[in-house]
Order: sequence, then C-alpha cells, then structure tokens
Amino acid sequence: MSFSIRVLAVGAATLSFVFLVATTLAPRLAWLVAKGTPTRRARRLTVLRLIPAGAALTTGALVVISFLNYEPAGDENIGWLIPALGGVGAALMAAGAWRATRIALATQRLAHEWLAKGEPIALPGLRDPALAISSAFPVVAVVGIARPTLVIARSVLEACTSEELAAVLAHEKGHIDRHDNLRRLLMYSAPDAVAWIPGSARLASTWRGAIEEAADDQAAAAGEAGRLALASALVKIARLAAGMPAQRLMPVSTFYCGESIDVRVRRLLEPREAAAGTTVADGGSMRMTFAVAGLIAVSLLALRAVQALVEVAIHSLP
Repeated sequence: MSFSIRVLAVGAATLSFVFLVATTLAPRLAWLVAKGTPTRRARRLTVLRLIPAGAALTTGALVVISFLNYEPAGDENIGWLIPALGGVGAALMAAGAWRATRIALATQRLAHEWLAKGEPIALPGLRDPALAISSAFPVVAVVGIARPTLVIARSVLEACTSEELAAVLAHEKGHIDRHDNLRRLLMYSAPDAVAWIPGSARLASTWRGAIEEAADDQAAAAGEAGRLALASALVKIARLAAGMPAQRLMPVSTFYCGESIDVRVRRLLEPREAAAGTTVADGGSMRMTFAVAGLIAVSLLALRAVQALVEVAIHSLP
C-alpha cells in the first residue's frame, strides 16, 4: 500500500475508533451535565454532544501529523482491519456532511419562503431584523446564523398584548444571544455515530428543553410580570395552533412548534428567583475549553509516542 493511501487509511481508522469509543461513553455522561441552570445545562450538553466529533477529529489530525513526520515513505502492508475501520470513519464523515447539507438546504428553503413574503417590522426592544408574515401556523422563529432574523406571524402580533409580545421577544432574543441556531447546526451535523444510537433522541430532547428554559428565563428576568406575560403568550399561541400539524422539523429556533407546553407553563408560574442563573457567562465551560486546549498541546508534544502506538497497531492488527 502506497504511503499516501496508508496515511489516509490510518487517519480515517483513528477517526472511526475514537468516534465509536466516544459515542459509547458520551451519552452515558448526560446525567452528569444535565444539572444546574438551564443556560449551563444547554451549554454543557452542547459540549457533551460534540465531544465524540471533537475527540475523533483532534486525534485523527495528531495521528496524521505524526505519520507524515515520522513514518518512512514507501509501500507497506497494513492488513485489512485498519482500511476497514478507515471506511467506517469515512462513512461517518460523509454522513455528517450529508446531514449538514440537508439542514442547510431545509433552512434555506424555509428562510426563502418566509423572507419572500415577509414585511419588515420594527419591534420594541429588538435590534435584530424582524419580519411579519401571513402564516396559518403562529410562527415565531429566529432564522439564520450570521445575521439572525426574527420571523413572526401576524396572527401572533394581533393576539398578544404589548406585555406578552415583549416577553416573547425577550425569549427569542435569548436564542439569538446564545447562538442557538449555530449550536443546533453543529449538534445535528456532527460527523459521528451518536445520531444512530437510542440515547441520541433523549440527549437532543434534553438539550432542546434546556435551551427553551434558558430563553424563557430571559423573559422571566423581568420578574413576576415577565413570567406571567410569557406563560400567557405561550398559552395563546398554542391555542392559535390548535388542530394544526406540529412543526417539529423546523431547523430554526422557534418559540412554539406544536409540542406540549405544560412543563414550560408550570415552570413559569412557580414562585422563584426569576433572574437566577440567566447569566450567559459560564466559568465551567471556560475551564473545559482551557482543558481541551491543554490536552491538544500535550498531544502535539507527544507526536513521536503517537507514531509508535500507530506502528504497534499496524503490525499487530490483522
């Protein structure tokens, strides 16, 4: 096998191996990070979901770098297992790219449909662009990543009081401030096997619940009046959508898409410290970022050891 093909096979096999190991471990740790305030839970669940892809891509890059630096050029037989694992890794990468493409195209179609018939509207307290649309479903959603735009159905504008509308806008601003559309794209298109395991749906559901609660808390920061106004708006919008098909596959951050609102309404009506835990900053995530950076730095210093491990694998595996 030629040197260039050998490098690709070993790199892809490393991706596959780390993908599979991390995929097995990461969802089992969800209970550890699904604690604390909604903002922290959402951020930590995002990190947990991206660990398999991040670990695999980092490890694969280190192996390829070490291989290019220390592996002698020329032909060498590496058996059948490493190329087979390499094929699995390539398939996982391709599946991730396909999911990303599907999400991007679905978002583009949805955005084109809404933006084409939308009318620019100025909304109090919102600096981002906003469009009012005529839609059977009471849409309130944030579309886009680089330049997010709020899309809101005229039926919602007519049904909600000024206080309710302010609460809804605060909720959607929470999605914008936390870049939830970008997180959604990364989580659904991550090139790993998490999407294929039973725990994936549970992890995604837990994350969606966390980001909605975090956005609810953005409105609840106004105190009891804000919480009551948001709960009232949620009930009104759910009633407007009664009898309509649920919009569960929207690849955007939506205020309501047809799901049960019981938990959210009960939570909003509970007596509590409204502003507690609404801060976007999270020291735990910062520490995790530094830890990952440190791990990468140490790994770069150990390229020769990485190459030695790869050589052992090449000569001992079938």
